[in-house]
Formats: sequence, structure tokens, C-alpha cells
Amino acid sequence: MKDEDKTKEELINELNELRCSLTEFKKSGNQESQTKIKHEIIGNNVHLLPKMALEISEARDFQSAIEVALKNICEITGWNYGDAWIRSKDDTVLERIPAGYCSSENLIKFKELSESFTFPLGIGMPGRIWLSKKYEWVPDVSIVSEIDFPRARFAREIGFRACLGVPIIASDEVLAVLIFLMFESREEEMRLVDFISVAAAQLGSIIQRKKAEEQRHAASLYARNLIEASLDPLVTISSEGKIMDVNKATEVITGVSREVLIGTDFSDYFTESENARNGYQQVFADGYVRDYPLSIRHISGNIIDVIYNATVYRDENGRIMGVFAAARDVTQVKQAEEEIRKLNAELEQRVNERTRQLEAANKELEAFSYSVSHDLRAPLRSIDGFSQALLEDYSGVLDAQGKDYLARVCSASQRMSQLIDDMLVLSRVSRREMKRSSVDLSALADVIASDLVKIQPQRQVEFNIVPGLKVYGDAELLRAMLENLIGNAWKFTSTRQSAKIEFGTMEIDGKTSYFVRDNGVGFDMAYVSKLFQAFHRLHLQTEFPGTGIGLATVKRIINRHGGRIWADSEIGNGATFYFNI
Repeated sequence: MKDEDKTKEELINELNELRCSLTEFKKSGNQESQTKIKHEIIGNNVHLLPKMALEISEARDFQSAIEVALKNICEITGWNYGDAWIRSKDDTVLERIPAGYCSSENLIKFKELSESFTFPLGIGMPGRIWLSKKYEWVPDVSIVSEIDFPRARFAREIGFRACLGVPIIASDEVLAVLIFLMFESREEEMRLVDFISVAAAQLGSIIQRKKAEEQRHAASLYARNLIEASLDPLVTISSEGKIMDVNKATEVITGVSREVLIGTDFSDYFTESENARNGYQQVFADGYVRDYPLSIRHISGNIIDVIYNATVYRDENGRIMGVFAAARDVTQVKQAEEEIRKLNAELEQRVNERTRQLEAANKELEAFSYSVSHDLRAPLRSIDGFSQALLEDYSGVLDAQGKDYLARVCSASQRMSQLIDDMLVLSRVSRREMKRSSVDLSALADVIASDLVKIQPQRQVEFNIVPGLKVYGDAELLRAMLENLIGNAWKFTSTRQSAKIEFGTMEIDGKTSYFVRDNGVGFDMAYVSKLFQAFHRLHLQTEFPGTGIGLATVKRIINRHGGRIWADSEIGNGATFYFNI
């Protein structure tokens, strides 16, 4: 396969394999053999420079790019330590940036000591290289004076010998100086110099681009802060009618994130798309609009009446770049009309959605639903009916225990019938109409826990349920979801003398997430990818009974609510299931 055909992952893996090769040869005690092997590795892997550049280019900022570069260069070429020096903010001296590379922990002290050093231009190796724009090689820093190498004393104490300094240059401007140190005393090796110089040149262009990006980002922060300070929705629109940028107020009023909004059609978020389109086209034609009435449709279906004021904005040459528009919420002015219109729109939307779902799914599931409901219900009705007949007609013959047995049979058959109903409902989870309302998850969890305790009162289980956890969703589906999660926690803690089951909430990645945690048997995270697949079970049937469809159903319910579910566990230390809605 040609290099250009390789995926990003393959390129990074090839770099990692090279690092492993270098680690192996470093274990050899023969210095001549090490040098020969290192030269072969470097010579045979010059083609890895573009791949190294790829890894560096993916760093998030300037310092991260430097750190990635130092790590790659040191691990490939055998240097034990690397750091970088840049101009201070006042441009008077060179100072060390926090990014660096240490091949072992005992070099961290040298790294920390280096942070206290600064070099005027022309002083010390970093200062000389900055002015000369040329590399320097010192075979043994232990015999160099502290005037030429101010860190020489500390380097000797650590055991450093050979040293190489290389400038990072872009557009004839020095961006940084890289300093490398190793424990071996070594004369100048052009293979190493050439390899690192080429890497530094590539790094220079990448860093220059990243610094430019950082500067552009900093320059836009002020304008962004002004935009975000506005309580009114603000949006910029291209000449093609695409959204170019929005503020937080626009995200709130539409219910759609900035990332999703950008690049979509401005007119798509209004009840009258054509009217919205005519509005921004009028701005391009006339230069502005004033108090232009529109109605924004929130992702939930809510309608917000607004008036827009908009004007074109231009570049430095006077060319029109787009439209800047500001909306003002006027919903309260039309509150009565809005309530009527909102109700009609929601009803129509729900009817259309339900009709489409029924038409798409009914044909496929009709035969199955009939078979399940008819073939399983018939014997259950017989069991229930004959049990009731025995209780009524032979009451005088049966003793108390016999009556209790029959009552349990009736109860079990009725429960089985209910389970069939639940199975049919869950089979339609992906197509049934969502009946959204405020749902108290804590109250549902309390009821489910109470039912479990009634079924097995002999068990010692401590429930810790955080009160008042409410969400907006389908109560029936959310109950089925919690029954599966808490039921699983109950089942998989059955081997514990003192079982604990928790239901609570926490902030994860800025979103409110809920969790069900237990101290049960847990599971192997190596098989977590199969956890939510139907009929895939991670425990033997003889250990813990089940059908293997519970967690698949849970995932389907969470998906219907636009959320996510995941799990974390360790064998013998319980499991935690997280979800958000």
C-alpha cells in the first residue's frame, strides 16, 4: 500500500512501532551496536517525517504541538531530554515553555530547574541559535564552561553529555529553539542533525499556522463576548441563506446547538420558510429591514413570535459579505393567538407522526402481535379461569393452603398476561407515539424498589434513591427502562449478604446524567459492546436467569428520548449504568 493511501490510524501505529523498535535496541549494552542500529532506523524511516508532521498538526495548540514534536524526535533519535525556548512576552529574553520531554522520571528535576533560566539573545545555546538561525552540537557539555552553557553544572549532575540545539524557522523568522540532551558523549552526527532539522522545518510551518490560528481566535474573542452578552438572538447569514454564526440566545430560542445550526438554511427554523427567505433577500436588496415579523419554531414544537432587524455587513473593500440579524421576542404581545396556533400545530404534528408510524410498522408486526396475544393468552385464560372455578366451586373441599396455592396460580397467570402486554408494548417502542410529560424518576424508582422488596422480603438490600429527579418524557417507557435497570441491579446483587443499590445524578461533560449503581457481581468491560444487544448475555442462565432483551429495550427507550446510555463495571465490584435524556 502506498503511504498516501494509508489511514491516519495506520500512520500513527507505524510511528508507535518505530518507538518500540528504538526501545528494544536501547536495552543493548554495546554502544557501537546501538549507534549502528539507530542510524539504520533513522535512515530507513525518513519517510516517517510526514507522518510525524500529521501527528503534530493534530495537536490542539502551539505548546501541545511542541510537546508532541519533542516526544517524537527524542524517541525516534534517542535523545533523553528535550525542551523548547521562545521569546518572552516583552521580547527581552528567551524563556522555557512548559512543554518538554523526559525519558525517565529522574530528569524531571532538571526540567524544573530549567524553568528558572532565561537567556538574553546571543547568550547561552538558545540565545546564540536564535540570532544565528543555525544549529549547534556540543559533544560533551560536562567540559563546557557555564558561560557557553549556563545549565552545564546541572547537566553534569544529571549525567548529560551530548547536546544539540536546532532552531524552528518559518518565513525566515525563528519561532522557537529546540534543545536536546543525552547521556552519551558523542561527536557531531549529520544523520541526526539532518533528520531533526527537517523535522524542525516541518514543525515550523505547522507552528506558524497554529500561532496564526490562536491569534485569529484571540482576536475574535472580544467580538464573540459582545455577541454572547446579548439576550436577543443574533445570527449572521451568507448570501446563499446559510447560517454562518449564532449566539447562545439563538440556541435557546431554537433548541438547537450552535454546531448544528451553522451551515443550515436560515429559513428552516421558521413556521413560514418562504417568508423568512424573502426577509433576508430583502436585506441584500435594500441594505436593511426593520421590525420584520417572523415565527421561530423551537425544536420542541413551541412557536416564538419575533421581529427581526437586520443589515448587511461588508469587508474592508466594501464588498457585501452577509447579513447580520437580531431578533426580539414578542410572544407575550400575541399570547392568546399563540396558544391556539401552538395547540393546532402540535395536534397536527402528532397525528401525522402517529399515522406514519402506524402505516410503516403495523403490516410488519400485525401477524406477530396476533400470534403472541392469541396463542399465549388462550392457555393463560384457561389457567386463570379453571383456577377461579376451583376456588368458587370447591371452596368447601380445599383447605387454606390449597386456596392460597390457587390464588397464587391466578395471580401468576394474570401477571403473565400483563407481561405479554408489556412485551408487545416494548416491541413497539421504536414506533409508538411519545406521550411526553413531567416524570418523577425518583418516585418511579421508589415504587420499583418497594415492589422488589415485597417479592423477596428476606433479602438485605439498602436502597439509596435521590429524591426529586424529574425529566420530561414518556412515563410508561421511562418506567419500563427503570424496571429493567433496577431489576438487573436487584438480580445481580442476589449473591451479596449486604446489597446496595443507588439511583442518583451527576454532571458529565456538562450534561445532567442519571445512574443506577450496585455492588453486585459486575461484568467484564471487554464485552461491554455486546451489553445492549438483544439476546446477548454476559452471565450463564444457571447463575442469573433472564432473556437478554432487557438492556436492548432500555437502549431503545433512551434512544427514543434522544439520550445516551453507557455502563462501567469491574468483575466482583458491581456495575454502574449511566444515561441522559
